[in-house]
Amino acid sequence: MRRILLSALFIVVSFSLFAAGPFALDAKRDSLALSLGLGAELLVKYSDPGFDSWDGSTLNRGDINALNRFFAHGYREIPDNISNATALLSMAMPLVNLKDSRDEWKTLTVMFSETLVYTNLTCDSIKRLVGRDRPYMYYSTKSKTGDDRMCSFPSLHTACAFAGATFATYTYAKYNPDSKYRFHVAAASYAIASVTGALRIAAGKHFLSDVLTGAAIGSFWGYAVPKLHEIRDRADNKVLSALDIAPGYVGFTVALN
Repeated sequence: MRRILLSALFIVVSFSLFAAGPFALDAKRDSLALSLGLGAELLVKYSDPGFDSWDGSTLNRGDINALNRFFAHGYREIPDNISNATALLSMAMPLVNLKDSRDEWKTLTVMFSETLVYTNLTCDSIKRLVGRDRPYMYYSTKSKTGDDRMCSFPSLHTACAFAGATFATYTYAKYNPDSKYRFHVAAASYAIASVTGALRIAAGKHFLSDVLTGAAIGSFWGYAVPKLHEIRDRADNKVLSALDIAPGYVGFTVALN
């Protein structure tokens, strides 16, 4: 009898923990998603893009459309270095959830890993297909040219920054729906992400259209991944909907509907 009671208690506690947060993982689905995403990203990342080698000449700025040309200029090292830091800071913003949701660290880690993997995969795939020259190739400042000189579109730094901003904003609001700080988290997250995009333009590494496209890609995955893991309501979970758990005089009363 003791074993039965302990087993029942374990089941009740397990399901209570499972339903505690607004998001849930599925071992098979998430393992497959991460494996496929990482595998595809490695193939794309280390594949030969087939770009022509640089002949050392400066490209014609007249070939740039008017809007992109207005913001384009040569390479600048300081904005480039700062943008690396702000991009990392944006990707660290989801950590705000751990303050009040420490028991959800595993769920958050897996979801954000998927977000970054598919953000990277999307951007790197487009970079290989489009092969746009970076802005600094149109100026005399050729610092940091190399294998990535034709990887301007879209901006991966910006995409990852907005992925972190959107993920942090969405998940924090779900964990803390009544918190007044959810607006502060959103404002801070998107401000840092926007600064990252602006710095990538200032560094001469990206055009405006690269940054806007990167922001759209990152925002999409930052929203889509946690949305797909969201527990809609109790009725959506077949196991939980079959259980009716209510407090009794001693422990819990568990009944199957």
